[in-house]
Amino acid sequence: MTGREKTVRVVLLAALAFVLIGSYELIRSAADSVYVKTYGRDALPYAWLGVALASLVVVSIYSRFVQATHLMRLLAIAAGIFGVTLVGLLFARSVDVPGTTFALYVFKDVYIVVLIEIFWSYANVVFEMKTARWIYGLFCAMGSLGGAVGAELTGRIAARYGTETALWSLVPLLAFVAVVCGLVKSDAYAAPKSKADGKKPSFLAGVETVRSSRYLLTMLVLIGTVQLVITLIDFLYTGAAANAYPNTDDLTAVMARVNSIINISAVALQLFTGPVLKLLGVAITLILIPALLGSALGVYLVAPQFIALAVAKVLSKSLDYSLFRAAKEMLYIPLDYSEKTSGKAVVDMLTYRVAKGAASVTLLALVALALQPYVGLGTAILVLLWLAAAVSIGRQYRRRTNA
Repeated sequence: MTGREKTVRVVLLAALAFVLIGSYELIRSAADSVYVKTYGRDALPYAWLGVALASLVVVSIYSRFVQATHLMRLLAIAAGIFGVTLVGLLFARSVDVPGTTFALYVFKDVYIVVLIEIFWSYANVVFEMKTARWIYGLFCAMGSLGGAVGAELTGRIAARYGTETALWSLVPLLAFVAVVCGLVKSDAYAAPKSKADGKKPSFLAGVETVRSSRYLLTMLVLIGTVQLVITLIDFLYTGAAANAYPNTDDLTAVMARVNSIINISAVALQLFTGPVLKLLGVAITLILIPALLGSALGVYLVAPQFIALAVAKVLSKSLDYSLFRAAKEMLYIPLDYSEKTSGKAVVDMLTYRVAKGAASVTLLALVALALQPYVGLGTAILVLLWLAAAVSIGRQYRRRTNA
């Protein structure tokens, strides 16, 4: 592959990152609003559980094809299948088929995980470590920019043409994804390489791949713990904000300001991901993130003030969207093709959604038992587990890469 072809590939992948995250922001607010309007806010934990169960089914199907299909072709096929599925759901909604609003909420959380994970699996296969260090931050930044544009478009489309139109707007974007996938230049490194081991691709084979790898098991603990921590921090932050600002207008203004800081911080960190990873390395970066977050939580436990949780919220979201994402994806680069695809499906696609479902069940139980005051302490303990997992995976990564 020539230098020009490699440059074109990076540009096309950056465009895919922009459109994929933009498409999610386009449908997320619309799907959330129709769900809450139909079922009420208290029904959200049931939707999260539905997402976890649906993710299990989708990952089972995905695992049968990921090692036998070129990843860009698989991304195009998945975008097409999800587009057809969305059309069916929206037509069903138009004739008031029961349960379609619930299914739409589950759909929007499942489709983006599948498409994004195929995207990153492809990147992890075709890019070397030195290249990934610099361009993964670019992909994250393009995704954030696409998300900002998608969120803005959702509001404008919903206000002028209605929420249903905003939902339908996702269909042409998925078609665009399929087209761009066909333009990405193929090479030998993106072709399936796992048939030689004689294993039939399946979800159980993916589970076995993870089970037999200490490296992937450590990553599973890392990803699951991260999602639990971020969900619990959201819970703590929301409650503290409501207590600190009892006036609804003041609360909205403060939350909007915090979200703005998160977005600005995430983009800044994404743009500087390359220099940070070059200076600190992947292992140190992964350790630094829970250390910073744990410091903010420690301040909150000693002096329970809203500002400490606001800082923790900003750190958890902005670092997750930038440095953590880029460093975490680089952890897959030294692995073999099976580990990068079917193993990654179990570790990332499934664990991410199941962890969120587990967090929702945990919070429901804590609220029912009136144990909310212990959520902060429990979150701090989980941050320590996150730190331990980061130290362990960092050591294993260094041994594999001699970094």
